[in-house]
Parts: sequence; structure tokens; C-alpha cells
Amino acid sequence: MCILFGYSTAYDLESNEYAERRNRRDNPQRFINIIVGAGCCTNEFPAQKIRRPAGKQWQRGVPDRWPEVGNYLQQHTGSNFPMLSQLKTPRAIRAIATTLSENLNPSQSTIGIDIKIQAGIVFSTVVQNDQLHTVVTNLAGSKPLTSEQLDLLTQFSSESSQEPPTDSIQSKALLNMAKAASPSPAIITTDIVAECQNAEISSAGIVEMVTWLSVLQMLHRLSSYLQFSGSETIV
Repeated sequence: MCILFGYSTAYDLESNEYAERRNRRDNPQRFINIIVGAGCCTNEFPAQKIRRPAGKQWQRGVPDRWPEVGNYLQQHTGSNFPMLSQLKTPRAIRAIATTLSENLNPSQSTIGIDIKIQAGIVFSTVVQNDQLHTVVTNLAGSKPLTSEQLDLLTQFSSESSQEPPTDSIQSKALLNMAKAASPSPAIITTDIVAECQNAEISSAGIVEMVTWLSVLQMLHRLSSYLQFSGSETIV
């Protein structure tokens, strides 16, 4: 995740070359192209080098336009992810929607959807993204979070000395990992690693949580760009 979202130090910060590369990198459509493989045929993404997602059956039935995709996600996840309403590229919309529905499918989860919702609240609080916070709060878990639980999660996310609001050893480890991984750069320490080991969280569980945090990071960058640029759509 740090590799995907971190800044390169290989270039002279004062050079024109660095500025040019930075401007290309920060283009939101380029970011979407890299993440979901939805790039069009440009000099940067020539057609012969693009590998489309294997198997269209994976995306079968997933809408590729708004509001249909919002209704689909509302039905399958409990939230409609309104930031997708400002995308115009059908392939990108369908790819992101498929990623979201798969990440939030209880039958596909090792760690459970409830802890992923809580991790989403932690992430959105740390990065101070109110729209994303509302989206993850509305996600459908096994049972809705109470206002007290939301307050405790917010407090845990905002204060470094706070313990995760749960009695489960596994959930504590995952929430501490989510909190440490949410800033940019992430602050994963040996203590976080040791806690996950002691909690006997499987490799699959670790990968699932890191993948989910990467998806949240993508949504954060997308919604932040749209909010602060004043852009209504991304082609």
C-alpha cells in the first residue's frame, strides 16, 4: 500500500523532471487506470501492454453507470458509494463496484464484515474524510453499530493512547493495524506485527485487511479530489 500511494524520492525535488512526473502521477484518472486496469490506449498505457481483468464473469451483472451502480451497491453492501456518481468511464465504474461488492461479501471474508466496517470508520476518521465516514457507517454488517460504539471508535481513532473498543484479541489487533496503516506514510511498527502474531491472525486475514484499507485509500483519494477540485465528473 505504501508503494502505491507513497511519494517517490528518486527525483530531485527542485527539478522540472520531478514536477512533470508529479503532475502526471497526481492525475486522478491515471490513478484509477493503474488501480483498476481501466486505462485507455495512450502513450502511457499502450493497448498491447494492458491486461484486462481475467474473466468477464467476475464482473457479470455489475452495472457500469449511475444510478444503477449505486442501487446495486446499496443492495449488496448497504451503501451506494455516491462518489461513483461523478465517474463517467463505464469500465472504471464497473471495476470499482465489483471490487467493493467482493470486498464486502460475507461469504468471501476471512475476518468478517463487521471488523472491516469498524476499520473503515477508523480509516475515515484518521484521514478526516466525512463523506467516506458516512459511507462506511452505512455499510451492512451483522448488526448496526450503536451511537456509543461509533463514538468509541472515533475516540480510539483520534487519540493515540486509546485502546480499541472491543474485548476480542483478534479485533483489537486488526483495529490497531488499521489505525497504524491509515496515515500516509503508514506507521506499522514491530509492536503491531507482534500483536497480530500473538492474536494468531492468519496470513489471509492480514492480506484481506490490508487490501480493504487500500480500497478505502482509493475512495479517499477519489472523493478528496472531486471535493477540493470542484470537478463534477472525471472522464
